Amino acid sequence: MERQQELDLTDKVAIVTGASRGIGRQTAIDLARRGAKVVIAARTVDRDSAVPGSLSATAKEIEDAGGEALMVQADLTNHEDLRRLVAETVAHFGGIDILVNNAASTVGSVWSKAFLDITFDEWSYHFDIHVHAPFILMQLVTPIMASRGGGRIINITTGSAEAHRLVEEVVPPAGSFGQSFTVPSYFASKRALDRLGNVVAPELRDFNVFVMTMHPGFVAS
Repeated sequence: MERQQELDLTDKVAIVTGASRGIGRQTAIDLARRGAKVVIAARTVDRDSAVPGSLSATAKEIEDAGGEALMVQADLTNHEDLRRLVAETVAHFGGIDILVNNAASTVGSVWSKAFLDITFDEWSYHFDIHVHAPFILMQLVTPIMASRGGGRIINITTGSAEAHRLVEEVVPPAGSFGQSFTVPSYFASKRALDRLGNVVAPELRDFNVFVMTMHPGFVAS
């Protein structure tokens, strides 16, 4: 029965990062369909010919279906943007009940580089988006959620982070899926997000804030 009640998210407020395309876009739309007021965050506000999707397109789809959406342009590597995202959410909707840490970096030259060619900036960029941003957002939203009786934090990672446990594992060639399956910065940072959620979940449960990790498969952008 509790699970059925959670399907109704009327008047709940959700933040979804990386909501301009892919998993984030669909998550935001589905949350709105269940009644949530959705704050969508990403760097791409208006459509860009270089990449598919935009916040404005996601917002339009939500609003066309009768939902409420607030767009917040944010660079998740910028700590001030993260604080502003939370502040604007509270100012506009009055609180936060759900955080979906979905944003990810899945393009760029690092995806075709060997380990010895990856720069530290490329390495740290993935950790900034996949680990440091969720860390900051989780700390910021937990007291707000607790003041409203609790909340949910959902970290979107990848089952591929479980790969490469044994040196003899067969690694699919890049041509199989169009991208490399040996990107240390991506897989290490996603695995770190897995562990972060596991480690903080017991503590945040004391605030009635429940942390969950989801491992989606391949999706279209």
